[in-house]
Amino acid sequence: ALAVKVDNLNAKARPQAGVNEADVVFEIRVEGITRFLAVFHSTDADVVGPVRSARTSDINVLNMLSTPMFANSGMNAGTRSLLNSRGDFIDANVDVYPSEFYRERSRPATHDLMTGSAQLWSQVDVTDDPEPLFAYRPRGGELPAGAVEVAGVDIAYRGGGGARASYRWDADAGGWARTQQDTPHVDENDVQVAPANVVVMFVEYGVSQAASISPEAKTVGSGEVWVLTDGHLIEGMWERASEIDVPIFTDTNGDEIQLTPGRTEPLTLSAELKAGWTSNPRLGSPLDPTADEEDAAGAMGDLALRPRIALPVSGAVELLVEGDLRLTGYGSEAGQDLSY
Repeated sequence: ALAVKVDNLNAKARPQAGVNEADVVFEIRVEGITRFLAVFHSTDADVVGPVRSARTSDINVLNMLSTPMFANSGMNAGTRSLLNSRGDFIDANVDVYPSEFYRERSRPATHDLMTGSAQLWSQVDVTDDPEPLFAYRPRGGELPAGAVEVAGVDIAYRGGGGARASYRWDADAGGWARTQQDTPHVDENDVQVAPANVVVMFVEYGVSQAASISPEAKTVGSGEVWVLTDGHLIEGMWERASEIDVPIFTDTNGDEIQLTPGRTEPLTLSAELKAGWTSNPRLGSPLDPTADEEDAAGAMGDLALRPRIALPVSGAVELLVEGDLRLTGYGSEAGQDLSY
């Protein structure tokens, strides 16, 4: 697999390139905003970016992808040390392959570094396939009895310039249309992100060992999970035994939750939300190894505080569930530059 760290600063990074072509996109909280980790396994994108710097939260994602290539714009010394000691990946950052990156002059600096999956693939021979990230029910298969029909979910992000994200079920498209900062979240080709599945994982957050101002999601262990699929909400638990394992989602009866084949966006909530999506799984893809022509998507996430489930009521939308989550504070480190 190839994992590319992609910018998500609203005014300067959007629209991104390559996010809808990736098999999986993880949305991960950094200092008050989010960034994406776009994972390419069965697909390619001519252009991917803007490419940004790594954080220690990336380690938990990289380690379950069977030694992927990891493309980024750099990292501070502490992150580099932890990635080298704990991470299982092939370094493909801009310093290693400078000829495979370029600056797009129509975009503002430092949000202008771009690459492409094909040229990065040409540099390294990666043979290990990632394990499937999710379980899928058969096409036309029934949802579990506990599934409740809902209209969508809203996530209010806290911490500086973070993004507010919403997902609304679109039956015609067969997915949850995403908006960010009250505008449709579209890619460079004006195609809106609309995964077939949205998974919300409730996790704890700590402080990164690399920098006291950087949060780090604790995604090994267990916690509550919401799975939004096929216009319904399924509540349950997530469990992940180690950094090299993918999380397993089970419903209130203890049965593994099966997603709808197609695009998926799992999110993780606690004091912050960890989120993301995936698209275009093909045969052998890490998302759905049985998929062929269908699009799919999935993600883990990291940074929201106020989740709200919207239920359709008499043709209108009612916010039925709303709850503040515990806010984790982070210290500041004067003079430290993390703006790679």
